[in-house]
Amino acid sequence: ELARASADDERRHARVVQALALRFGAQPAAVRRGAAAPRSLSALAADNAVEGCAREAFGALVAAHQAAAAVDPFVRAAFAGIARDEARHALFSFALDDWARERVSGNARRRAEELRREELRQMRAELTEPSVDRRFVLGLPDATRAAEMVALLAA
Repeated sequence: ELARASADDERRHARVVQALALRFGAQPAAVRRGAAAPRSLSALAADNAVEGCAREAFGALVAAHQAAAAVDPFVRAAFAGIARDEARHALFSFALDDWARERVSGNARRRAEELRREELRQMRAELTEPSVDRRFVLGLPDATRAAEMVALLAA
């Protein structure tokens, strides 16, 4: 049920962000989604460690920052709702991680943790300084603040 609700949230987020992009004169690319093939619990745990416990959690922190820091009121309002949803998604990811850890092998647990840590290292390495416009209008964190967010997740 939580996974389905999260998927619905993500579709709504795509519409909200698309509307913001159009408002600022950008033309977003169409979203394409393929069918998901069934996976083993170990594969699901590994994917969740990367996409949920690293990327989703970071997205929640960034969206919360945007909701507080954006000078544009439409951006602040959009990201206030997105931040709330993303925080719930991250909590679901951590709960799923706890649940899966009890059901997979020690090797699978270690692999998921290694992948999560590697994803956070890669995210940290890929951080760039957003333009002044993006920092103020969109409320994006500067590279130092974003690195602090990643470090928080790595702790």
